[in-house]
Amino acid sequence: MRKGLLFRLVKWSRAIRIFFGGYTAMEEKH
Repeated sequence: MRKGLLFRLVKWSRAIRIFFGGYTAMEEKH
């Protein structure tokens, strides 16, 4: 159960990192 939670956390952290990375890139373009 803990492994599943850890995997989900890593997946979310990666998605958030990509999301914020794209957001900052768009902000810089503006």
